[in-house]
Amino acid sequence: MKRKIIIFVGLTLSILVCITVMLLNKSFVNNNYKVLFEKVGNQNEYYTEDTIDLNNYMYEHDPKELGIPEDSLQYINTALDTNSFLNDNNLIELDKNDAISDVNFLFNLLKYSYAGYSYFGGDITFENAKDNVIKSINLHPAENINSSQLENILDINTKFIQDGHFSINNNSPLNHYLYYSNESICVNKSKNGYYIIENGERLYIKSINDSYDFNNYLKLSINSKGYLCYHIGILDNSNNPSKIKVIFQSQSKEVIKHIDLKKSNPKVGSDDKLNYKYSKRNNVPIITMGKMYDTDVNDKSTKLFAEAAISLKDEPIMILDIRGNSGGQDIAPITWFKNFTGEIPQIESYSLQLCSLINNYIARLAMKNIDYEILPAELKKEYDEEMQKANVEFNTWYASKTEEKRHKNNTIIFVLIDNKVASSGESFVNYLKTLENVILVGTNTSGVYISNVYTRSQLPSSHIKINFGNTITLNKYCEEGKGFQPDIWLDNEDSLDKVLKLINEFRINPY
Repeated sequence: MKRKIIIFVGLTLSILVCITVMLLNKSFVNNNYKVLFEKVGNQNEYYTEDTIDLNNYMYEHDPKELGIPEDSLQYINTALDTNSFLNDNNLIELDKNDAISDVNFLFNLLKYSYAGYSYFGGDITFENAKDNVIKSINLHPAENINSSQLENILDINTKFIQDGHFSINNNSPLNHYLYYSNESICVNKSKNGYYIIENGERLYIKSINDSYDFNNYLKLSINSKGYLCYHIGILDNSNNPSKIKVIFQSQSKEVIKHIDLKKSNPKVGSDDKLNYKYSKRNNVPIITMGKMYDTDVNDKSTKLFAEAAISLKDEPIMILDIRGNSGGQDIAPITWFKNFTGEIPQIESYSLQLCSLINNYIARLAMKNIDYEILPAELKKEYDEEMQKANVEFNTWYASKTEEKRHKNNTIIFVLIDNKVASSGESFVNYLKTLENVILVGTNTSGVYISNVYTRSQLPSSHIKINFGNTITLNKYCEEGKGFQPDIWLDNEDSLDKVLKLINEFRINPY
């Protein structure tokens, strides 16, 4: 009996020691990273509250007006049905009257189904665009016009729709910002300013592109050895910045340098059928998620991804690599977040939803593609609410506003991002920003966030495919085309290796 008590006490002490070591380890890790988080700073201070009142963009439809002939509903489907309108892209010769009929169908559909109709200019802008398209068709020199030529005319005249989810034959007019940088020059900071070391001498930055405000040019980064530094970099949407002028000042001279900038190369989406991968390097868990959907019935990536969060919440450090994640559905990131925190994410947002007669028809089609039984309780509630809206028999709008809910988190999470992260990939970034101890690393994301992919349509005669959304959402962290910006800026090429070196550096020699 005495021996059993001794064994029991010994086991209890062992368990307590393990728990204590684990907690001390987490505490040690978090203390080491305090300096890093001080350098990163509170990124929220760089974002301003959006003062746009979305209520001004609710177009007043005739409550009972469908907007298109009822038999034209056959050319509209839910975006969830990826097998719809998969005809080949053969060139179709069109009578000009048929081409104009397609144009009228498209602009009527947008007026009664696209939530961004008023936001991007309303009747004046869209009617002007339609008139220009029809004028271009009539001025076409040949008797007929083909579908490719019509597509090109539509592309030219819809560039004002700066919405990454709006697309014509999968081509969006959105003008994206790309990251250009020079990571061969390591810039440091002292109480006297930013400087580089050249021939053993400190050269302090006096101006960049004749500006004395360096915030737009100096990005917190990681050098090849894993140390924090600053690199010269800019976001640009002109696609042609090649050099940047920097004036340095030493004690004895002024030096002018024209520094070459290199465009960041995004990670190309993997052709692997499995989007989810788990690995460990230097005892750091690395979760890779290439898409927010399963590619086929044999792909269990979203399930594995969501389930991994349960074990990851006990890790002191982890890396989430979502570079190249162009999105899919929000169910996977929401479930991951719930498994990690125990709660559904709640972000700050301001949204409009157009529940027109056309969109309600699409909603009822979409509901058939969702497996209700596998949804978490919170999403079942959302499903029921959407079904209730879909059964309304008149055109209406719904406005919603939610406040952000912050979550405590002891796991240091490095999130690798690039400008191919979009849609529900960006939703995941937004959810993660509500957690403590999250560091975004890489370049800005795609900035495909203001709307959604809700409607998939095919123009009746030309078979041109049109995608667009039924919502407009404002987010203070994400500007369309510019995306979410990282805390630590790195070119895509070796960002994972540099983050691992940074982690190792903090383990060995905390700053």
